[in-house]
Amino acid sequence: MTTSSIVIGGVNQTGTITLGNATKTNTVAINNNTIETGLVGTTRIGNNATGTGRTETIIGSTNAASLVTLQSGTGAVSLQTAGGSVLIASNGTANSVQIGNTTGAVAQTIGIGNNATLGSTTALTVGSLQGASATTIQGGSGGINLNGTNTAVNTTLAVSGASTFSNTVTVK
Repeated sequence: MTTSSIVIGGVNQTGTITLGNATKTNTVAINNNTIETGLVGTTRIGNNATGTGRTETIIGSTNAASLVTLQSGTGAVSLQTAGGSVLIASNGTANSVQIGNTTGAVAQTIGIGNNATLGSTTALTVGSLQGASATTIQGGSGGINLNGTNTAVNTTLAVSGASTFSNTVTVK
């Protein structure tokens, strides 16, 4: 095994490094090799965690039908921030956001804001009150459970099919 490092640019310099600058088709392959069993290939982009400066990392293009795919094997794709926000489809244009797969007879667990740590709080809003917005919550034979210390319905509630209410139901 041979180990080597290639450094482009200096510590006290400002500059630009361009790979794949042609106006035709480009393929830039970084860490695009087969890794031997038991070893790890690590690709780091803009992740210097020291200093007080700010790193902005932009991946992908907003031109035409450009596509960005983040993928992993049986591990995870993790989006993390140290106190900031994770924004998905928030640029003020019409979007479709799909979480979970739409094909294959597989079991999925999708958790949103489900931190069970004592003292944590979650404010969760699903849907919009604007215009003809519709929100559909559906469940198969396992049903739908609404659990909370105070669960309120602030509009008309239509109940059809077999329904079970436990505890107190107040109708105003």
